Amino acid sequence: MTTSRLKVFGGFALSVCLAFGARGHMARRQDMKWSEQAVKESDYFTNICPQNKEMNNGVWHHFKAFLIKHQDAYHTIAFICPNTPDSVTIAGTAQSVNTVESFTGYDFFGFLDDDVEETVENEVEVGRWVR
Repeated sequence: MTTSRLKVFGGFALSVCLAFGARGHMARRQDMKWSEQAVKESDYFTNICPQNKEMNNGVWHHFKAFLIKHQDAYHTIAFICPNTPDSVTIAGTAQSVNTVESFTGYDFFGFLDDDVEETVENEVEVGRWVR
């Protein structure tokens, strides 16, 4: 893809995101600091999604901080978070991995033995994560 086409495509992405109020990064810009190019590429359309501004600055901001705090944990938890300005909490959006798999159609832990997969995917212990 040529640079000019990327600029046009990027402009389209920005317009779509501005219509929603904010652009949310799927992979955080702060995690791309190994190179200036990686930081720039974190703003590509493939890494952003239109988000409601209040949600982006509220629960989504807290959700990212939550993930950083628990990045070394070896338990599963999944979330379905509405893209609305409604006041939602991390605990209120917590789901089992099985629920999110049903919603998305993806099998996230298909590589595990079935008995282990079922145990891992059915776990929803919000208290372990949110105090």
